[in-house]
Amino acid sequence: MPHPMISPLRLVLRHSKYERVLIRFIASKLVERYGVPAICLSVSEEGEGCMTGSVRSVEGVHIKAVLDRIAGKHPEIGLRYGGHAMAAGVRMPLAQVAAFDLAWQEAVGAAMVGVERPWDLHDGSLAGLDPRKVLAEVEALEPFGKGFPSPVFCDQAVIERCQPMKPDSPHLTLHVTFKPPACVRVVWFNGAASAATLGLRPGQRVELMYELARSDYAMGPGYDRLVRDVAVMA
Repeated sequence: MPHPMISPLRLVLRHSKYERVLIRFIASKLVERYGVPAICLSVSEEGEGCMTGSVRSVEGVHIKAVLDRIAGKHPEIGLRYGGHAMAAGVRMPLAQVAAFDLAWQEAVGAAMVGVERPWDLHDGSLAGLDPRKVLAEVEALEPFGKGFPSPVFCDQAVIERCQPMKPDSPHLTLHVTFKPPACVRVVWFNGAASAATLGLRPGQRVELMYELARSDYAMGPGYDRLVRDVAVMA
């Protein structure tokens, strides 16, 4: 089973069976999803005691410099690596993965200072606005595409209920309370795994990034809030 170790400033995914080509793909997708440098590690062909991995970075973080910092400050990890600003390959003893994860958190945290993350890029809050009117204005701007993405909104809310759309479905229906108090339904396609990782539960305060979309749901208001991302607030 995958073993993820996730925080706002690091993302390391360790697995025992990933192929070399696959770990490069996974690392790239993790960067796209979370907006931070990411590593995917797998057991090396050299044997069970060694891990190899692929590293991918974001604009503004020179990943080889990050690895230089880790190797220089923590020689006991036995890190071997090579690469350039945006990508690298690494190798380390399996017994040192936990120590590497802590060193990675520190080094990436320092490198990310001042770097804008995708989470920071949104079109503001809908608080006090009529979503129906906003949706009509959004639809007037279509079509959207590469270089002209559809608007994404961001609001704080409290989780009231979190449940799959159907038994064993990867899609979730969230009932959340925004300010001013109003319990509304939001939809999170393929959100079950992420919700489990975040440990979402009733009563949690979260920050939601979402899009507006027309809906023919008979019991709804004529539109849906489609979740793009969720951050649990302290």
